[in-house]
Amino acid sequence: MIGLRRALILIATAALAAGLIAVPVILTSDHEPAKVPLLVATLLIGWSFVGTGVYAWWRRPRNEIGVLMVLTGFFWILPALAASDVVWVFALGSFLSPVALGFLVHLLLVFPDGRLRTRLERWVVVTTYVVVTVMQLPGIVFANTQDPDICGPDCPANPLRPENSDFAFVFFSSLQALVGILAIIGLIVALVRRWRRWNESTRKAFAPVLWAGGAVFFLEGLLLAENLFVRSDPVEVVIFVATLIPLGAIPYAFLVGLLRTRISRAEQVGELVTTLTRRSESRVDLREAISEALGDPELQIALWVPDRGGYVDSAGRPVAVPDDGDRRTLVEHDGRRIGALVHGTPVEDPETARTLAAAAALNLENQRLEAELRSNLRELRASRRRLVEAGDAERTRVERNLHDGAQQRLVGLALSLRLAGSKLDDDPEAAGELLAEASAELELATTELRELARGIHPAILSDRGLGPALEALTARATLPVELDSGSNGRFPGRVEAAAYYVVAEALTNISRHAGADRATVTVATEGDDLVVAVSDDGKGGADPEGSGLRGLADRVGAADGMLEVEDRPGGGTVVRAVLPIGQDEGQAE
Repeated sequence: MIGLRRALILIATAALAAGLIAVPVILTSDHEPAKVPLLVATLLIGWSFVGTGVYAWWRRPRNEIGVLMVLTGFFWILPALAASDVVWVFALGSFLSPVALGFLVHLLLVFPDGRLRTRLERWVVVTTYVVVTVMQLPGIVFANTQDPDICGPDCPANPLRPENSDFAFVFFSSLQALVGILAIIGLIVALVRRWRRWNESTRKAFAPVLWAGGAVFFLEGLLLAENLFVRSDPVEVVIFVATLIPLGAIPYAFLVGLLRTRISRAEQVGELVTTLTRRSESRVDLREAISEALGDPELQIALWVPDRGGYVDSAGRPVAVPDDGDRRTLVEHDGRRIGALVHGTPVEDPETARTLAAAAALNLENQRLEAELRSNLRELRASRRRLVEAGDAERTRVERNLHDGAQQRLVGLALSLRLAGSKLDDDPEAAGELLAEASAELELATTELRELARGIHPAILSDRGLGPALEALTARATLPVELDSGSNGRFPGRVEAAAYYVVAEALTNISRHAGADRATVTVATEGDDLVVAVSDDGKGGADPEGSGLRGLADRVGAADGMLEVEDRPGGGTVVRAVLPIGQDEGQAE
């Protein structure tokens, strides 16, 4: 801020020096008839804009308002050079004469937050700058400065003017006036639209600036139309003098608007604090209080849940928060993100929105904690429901496999044994064949029961631990799998089971959907966590919300872990589970 203060002091000193230089230039002019009025208007308006702009720049260094006010003031003083009798100084002052109006248009359209919001506003600003700079050049080149309708016989002759260029001067001057009138019409339309968007308190605070600015450019439009169609010197003088009144009022209207904004903001914060301290306080009251203060009936409150990395509403349901800064105001407390105000329409006064958000931050923090609890409860209920459904589905699968597989073989085995028993005395050879067939059926039934048991819970996992179980699992995979198991010890049973099924489900998904040529399984301990990662070189696109991965997330969550699924930039998918080992590290449950 010290550097900014020094810069602003230099700017104020430069403005003072520019005004003091303008004094002898105007007072010694041979062709300026109204020296004193011109000098007073130049210094009063120019210094007012610069002084107010320096104050605004100091108070709001990130806002363009102060910069634009300073530039408007400087370029209002510099055209005083047109009063000089030195030809090149006179030409420079004449060229710069309308530039201040370009900065003034920009100032009005970004007031009060320093941003252009619509295409119309951007078009008006760009067009105005073109009118006051590029389109000013032909008039300077082709102007007959000693023509009484332009300057007069006492003015310096234009050394740039070609012979017989009167038509070119009229053409380019008329074109400049016509485009300028269109830009002024666009400006007035944009100001009316902004006025209609504002709420009552905002209109009350900012009305002086918009009314004064609108009056200036309405009169400027009349002046351009007069130059285009009438060309009457008395009318032109009257309009020009009338324009100076609202123009000189703009800097002070800005100060009034700034004061009213602070008063209005203080009132709004006071009303909000009063609302928050009522015994009947509720979330609806808070939302409605902020909504009414901002004049935004569609305002919504979104609460940040760090564990989910997203926003929820007060009921714990996910909420989409736009990235557009005009549509949201972030809420923070002690440097931590709490939530956001989601605006139904672009916010016109971001500073007021931030102030109200800061006033409501503590209350929103309480709501955030409650919403996070509700969100976790909703997720817990959904997870419990999915686990019950998965258990039912698993029992149905086991029942179907038993019925269609081992049970049918055992029934057939019983029939074969009865038949063999009936033939044992009469036909021993046939009985022996039946017993041989029964033995084969028994072996198949045993194999199927073993496979079924392995699907429920692998015996090797309980007997020998995670490392050998993963070696057996990857050996049976349908594609080459590289196993990197850096942790060969034993872990709690729930951890080993969760890690095993993460790898099993991931390898199944890879073989069915990924189109991969190979996969890699990595197991390692990181601090108090067991980290299991399964990656492949397939096409990617795994859906974390799919039934398989969602079931895995539930299983990992039941072990207090976390499951992550991400697509790699070069192709393929990585499924990563982080499982807390806890105090039972090295022991199987």
